[in-house]
Amino acid sequence: WLAAWSWRRLPRLALWIPAQVAGALAGLLAALGYSLLAGFSVPTQRTLFMLLALVLAVVARRELVARDILGLALLLVLLWDPLSVLDVGFWLSFAAVGLLIFASSGQLARPAWWRELGTAQWAAFIGLLPLTVLLFQRGSLVSPLANLLAIPWVSLWVTPLALVGTLLSFVFAPLGEMLLWLALRSLDGLMWLLAQMTSVSWALWFPPTPSGWAFVLAVPGVLWLLAPRGVPLRGLALLLFLPLFLPRLEQPAPGELWLDWLDVGQGQAVLLRTATHQMLYDAGPVNFGGRDAGKEVVLPVLRSLGVDGLDVVMLSNSDRDHAGGLRAIEQGVALGGVWSGGETVQGAQACRQGLYWAWDGVDFKVLHPGAGFGSDKDNDWSCVLKIDSPGGRVLLTGDIERRAELALLSSGEDLRAEVLQVPHHGSKTSSDIRLLAVVNPQLAVVSAGYRNPFKHPRPEVMARYVALGAQIVTTPDCGRIQLRLREGQAPEMRCAREDRPWAWRVPGSTQLKTGDAEDFVQR
Repeated sequence: WLAAWSWRRLPRLALWIPAQVAGALAGLLAALGYSLLAGFSVPTQRTLFMLLALVLAVVARRELVARDILGLALLLVLLWDPLSVLDVGFWLSFAAVGLLIFASSGQLARPAWWRELGTAQWAAFIGLLPLTVLLFQRGSLVSPLANLLAIPWVSLWVTPLALVGTLLSFVFAPLGEMLLWLALRSLDGLMWLLAQMTSVSWALWFPPTPSGWAFVLAVPGVLWLLAPRGVPLRGLALLLFLPLFLPRLEQPAPGELWLDWLDVGQGQAVLLRTATHQMLYDAGPVNFGGRDAGKEVVLPVLRSLGVDGLDVVMLSNSDRDHAGGLRAIEQGVALGGVWSGGETVQGAQACRQGLYWAWDGVDFKVLHPGAGFGSDKDNDWSCVLKIDSPGGRVLLTGDIERRAELALLSSGEDLRAEVLQVPHHGSKTSSDIRLLAVVNPQLAVVSAGYRNPFKHPRPEVMARYVALGAQIVTTPDCGRIQLRLREGQAPEMRCAREDRPWAWRVPGSTQLKTGDAEDFVQR
């Protein structure tokens, strides 16, 4: 507007280029500069290309409707960066604008501002809810109120202050710095208010992961619900949302044992489920960079499976790669009890040999550490758990090293198991060949970080399992490992990366069979 007004004050230039065109070009240049300052993310690309479409329409003296402008922006974004479809912002940005255009269509007269504002918030909330559940496994129930506050706050106050302050800092630094400081404090105040909104217990909704059909049905449900008033029976569109809100969850049958090794990086977290009980063996790591696998991996998986409480959390030891995620998990789901091996974690009971319980026809027994055991290494005090189900036996070993392994051999316990969690992530200090010969596993599972600095699992250690004919599967190769043990059936194993293959992955590359021994050792 300012550029067009200034251009009209110069008649010769206005005769050469119309003021409307000059204003549009100036606005486009300003938008380009802002996009570059903002990092040229997909939402800023979408806005810039929509402005470009408007400018082209002004220059060509053509009339474009909103959907054509959005479609042209979509085409230009894809031409600029075809891989932008892998960006979450791509889907959220274009879906939000498309929903606003759709919800405001079919109106004979422009409604009152408050009704228009309410319609926009309702369209964004109900329309993006299936998409946020799909992408983030959660939905925000306070997002309409947060948007009503944040959009004008940022658009009309914070952004102008930041832009003017940046420009003035080149001319009169003290004033520019003051405006930038005011913009920063204003943004801090907004973030505090938003944090208060999300701190209430009902602010976020964490549904179990619905099936793909639930999202397919939700799309026509959104369009039907947001259709103009003349479309009949719009309320019935809510029925198409029922599979999203009430998903059908798979549960183990009595006597079955389901295990999930979660891909938590260099650490471990194993979810065990029977027909009516759930427990967690290890809670995932918190690394030195502050990444909390308990918050970022374990809790989302629990919520996606509909697990809102754990009967037991057993920490094999107190190291941060096994116990680090406990605090985040405590805040997210209800815990029945916590046991810990090694140096006991605060609030946990000590794990000792002989502890036994049974759930739904599945027996659980702690085999180590024993009363007379002694070692100066915390890893050797790891809690070793054996699970005996009608469909097979599992031995979870934590981080035990050679002294603890020899103590297990002399304990008199039955160590045989079809499935073995490879001790200490496949370290060279563990997996004594004598222990492996007694356990005689058919499947050896390694939980470790991709390209971790410890080089776990060690090739020379994996060679021992290969020599016994065991199948090896690792979380770096497989991602989340799902194991289902059912009576009278062979163990069923699935790799998350096999369930969601990408075009650039070689099919079947995530599982390592016995015959792949030489390739594994050479790696």
